[in-house]
Amino acid sequence: MNIAIEDAIRLHQQSHLEEAERAYAKMLETDDRNVDALHYLGVLRHQRGASQEAIDLVGRALALNPHYIDAHVNLGNIHRETGNDEAARDCYARALELDPNHAGALGNLGTVLNTGGDLREAYAAGRRAVELDPDAAGHWVNLGSTLLNGGQLTAAMDCFRAAIERSPHLTGAYIGLCRALYTLECREGYSIKHRKELADVYRRWLAEHPDSSFAGFMLAACEGQDDLERCPDEFVRASFDDFARHFERKLEKLEYCVPSLIEGALRETTGPKRYSRILDAGCGTGLCAPFLREWGDHLVGVDLSSGMLAEAARRQVYDQLLEDELTRYLESGPAPFDLVVCADTLCYFGDLHRIIQALGSVLAPGGRLLFTVERSEHQGPAGERVLSSGRFAHREDHVLQCLDKAGLHPVQARPDRLRNEGGQPVMGLLVDAYPSQKLK
Repeated sequence: MNIAIEDAIRLHQQSHLEEAERAYAKMLETDDRNVDALHYLGVLRHQRGASQEAIDLVGRALALNPHYIDAHVNLGNIHRETGNDEAARDCYARALELDPNHAGALGNLGTVLNTGGDLREAYAAGRRAVELDPDAAGHWVNLGSTLLNGGQLTAAMDCFRAAIERSPHLTGAYIGLCRALYTLECREGYSIKHRKELADVYRRWLAEHPDSSFAGFMLAACEGQDDLERCPDEFVRASFDDFARHFERKLEKLEYCVPSLIEGALRETTGPKRYSRILDAGCGTGLCAPFLREWGDHLVGVDLSSGMLAEAARRQVYDQLLEDELTRYLESGPAPFDLVVCADTLCYFGDLHRIIQALGSVLAPGGRLLFTVERSEHQGPAGERVLSSGRFAHREDHVLQCLDKAGLHPVQARPDRLRNEGGQPVMGLLVDAYPSQKLK
């Protein structure tokens, strides 16, 4: 590797991306067969959002040198991060044909196998990666994620702690450890010990990342603060952007019921009626979209997570998809809707007065609002209770009070199971409401 490419890579590693890109491009002007420049320019272009161009550039490097192991691995990473797990798996497999002990290829192959549900092979690859390169914190996170998905909570926590020990700044290790601890709490029931362990992890996370609203909010949730307005945007994005491609597979394991509850309520009462405009408020990956499309002439989806919206767009069902915080969107004055559905979204809000007022404000005369909340039996002064998951549960009397103040009348507020968590049912309310004047 010559001095010019080493200098360009150094700029790249120091995040001087524009300078590094110019350096790579200049080398290719001189020699368009420079495989290192093609490879690293491809990696950089992916970092800057031009993923198809990146795939083409790294592909050119591999056409010139099919034995370029790191290029196979990085091409696999680009495919994985753009949602093509099958192509990613093929790239890692090719790298491992060339070097069976390439820890990076093994670790990343384990990640792809894990997300695809092949936990046995994922574990084998991840285990081998940490054996070959035990100081690489990312390999421990990948192995921990596989163990967590397989329900091996103690072993998963050991892996995440090993990652934090090696790289205290690695956010993914804290997220994984907290998820494992929360799953353990769901499985074994609430205890002061579990809650203290969670709080201690969030404190350490905050010590490394003092500006993390995610960690700050979750610490407040663990400590039982009752003045939290809603989950911060960072929490929602961090929870769902990376999770989006595998969201529906995860929900299947939880026996997730919310879309079927919403659909059932519509089929029970709607009949042949059509709604001119429907809002899917907090649409996620669009689980409600197929049946909402049956009743609507114009279907709009709003969500804060770009990753979830990308998955919703793949359905090709929505007329419009918008990335926005829900309250902000509702209060911006959109055209009225005849039906607003808010499925499993209000669990990210504390006091519901403002959001229910906003939901009601976009209903056309005679419009209809259908939503779910997680149900709380907590009898404290507040009508909501933040859980150690970061979500909120709400008492029925609080929900009804918010509807009344918003000028909405519930024709139904039915208790039902929303999903399972840690093998236990999570109970909620399915609420069907109309503007009060319609019922007079």
